[in-house]
Amino acid sequence: MNKEFKKKPTPPEKFTPLLSIVVTCPKCGLNIELWNDEDETVCKFCGYAVFKHEKTIN
Repeated sequence: MNKEFKKKPTPPEKFTPLLSIVVTCPKCGLNIELWNDEDETVCKFCGYAVFKHEKTIN
């Protein structure tokens, strides 16, 4: 008797939505988005690296 066994499907990974917050660049004052999966982002106006721990939320 030859039985074929199918692999049990793996459950999908838990989905965590990506959220953004608007922060102020400490160098030029421009409002920029910082996503919750990022530790830093670069200001598109002046090039300053804004880190999550130095954010000013608007």
